[in-house]
Amino acid sequence: EPPMPLCFVTFLGTGNYEKVAYQTLDGSVITTAYAQTAIVHGFQNEIRQNGMALVFATSEAKTRHWDAEQSLQSELIRYFDQPNIKTIEIPTVTTEEEIWALFDKIFQNIPEQSELIFDITHAFRSIPFLGIVIINYARLVKNISLRGIFYGAYDRNLTSPYKIIDLTNIDRLLRWSIGVSQYLNTGNAAEINQLASETVGKYRKSNKDADPYLYLERNLANNLKNVWPVLTTCRTPDIIDGTKFISIQEKIEELKKYNIHYIKPLGALYDKIEDVVYLFKKDCVANILPAVHLCIQYNLIQQGITILQEGIITILLYLLGVDDYMTREHREAVARYFNFINEPMKYTNPATEEPYKEVGQRLEKSQVVNNFKEIYKRLQDIRNDINHAGFTRQNIRPETFENSLKEIYKNTIMIFIQNTEIKEEWLLSVAKELSKKGS
Repeated sequence: EPPMPLCFVTFLGTGNYEKVAYQTLDGSVITTAYAQTAIVHGFQNEIRQNGMALVFATSEAKTRHWDAEQSLQSELIRYFDQPNIKTIEIPTVTTEEEIWALFDKIFQNIPEQSELIFDITHAFRSIPFLGIVIINYARLVKNISLRGIFYGAYDRNLTSPYKIIDLTNIDRLLRWSIGVSQYLNTGNAAEINQLASETVGKYRKSNKDADPYLYLERNLANNLKNVWPVLTTCRTPDIIDGTKFISIQEKIEELKKYNIHYIKPLGALYDKIEDVVYLFKKDCVANILPAVHLCIQYNLIQQGITILQEGIITILLYLLGVDDYMTREHREAVARYFNFINEPMKYTNPATEEPYKEVGQRLEKSQVVNNFKEIYKRLQDIRNDINHAGFTRQNIRPETFENSLKEIYKNTIMIFIQNTEIKEEWLLSVAKELSKKGS
């Protein structure tokens, strides 16, 4: 694929700009009255191959700093081919209506599938805020990407050379906030994964090594993405194994060790991600409970119903000392026993027939199993209806599935906590933690 065109977006003011020394993004120092020149200089090789400039200016700014003999125009043509420089006249903004008109003018001029270098050095007061909105709007509508947001930090009270400040991490924080919100509400980590991959990709494009934390961040995003299909396809053995969830915990703990100013705000977002994931342990059937919690959180109702019903079977087998909970006959013994105690006139007791006899007899002696009698029947009914797409004559309303799952899940947690027959700390500790979170 051809590279995305590199589009430099800048704004001209009407101030008296002095010639000063700027340290450019590639480390060199140049003298200019325009911070725009210093910003562009850091991308000069790419710009000469595939660059264009959009210069937004009022009529007064255009007269003073574009049409004059020694102007920004005379400097930019050293980097851009003349046909690739476009000046767009804009009004002085004083009302909300004019702000929206400016938004539209900037947005309409940004090319589809371009990569933006956004300069806010001489922008109007509302432009930096508006710029962030435009960038994210164009990212969705025009499929653009962002190379960077930059500001020329000229200050007479400071010593030259003056720096070009990279503000791109503000956009990253905004996108992380949006991505984490999407992840917490749906379980889908696509936005986080795309952002993390893009960030590392920018360093590779510039032939620079990314900071180690960026690779950790990308690995975290991959781990988050890998959990999604485990839940959506009800891979309970992977849930019990716990590795994919533990990897998320490990990456977050490593990221928290970095004491870098633009990472600190992400700490609160990492805590949000970690809120339930920290309960997962290696090779632990209790992992089923936080997995159902996540299904409810992500509105994966059908998956939550399935995982909870199969999870109850699994946990009961484990509590009864039947370690091989994957064996079909063992699982069928539990299902048959619940059918029997719910409808004894219709079903036979598996404790009296092979190959279910051994497990069936253990089930008969367990008080915990009787506590799940009604819960199992309700799960069985709603799972049957949802898996048969409503063709069961039960006429269950859509919202009933979510409400029923939440109630059954809550009751399941309370049974594990309140039943004195259960002594296993690995199960009790998780149940108690989840009871504090609600559903």
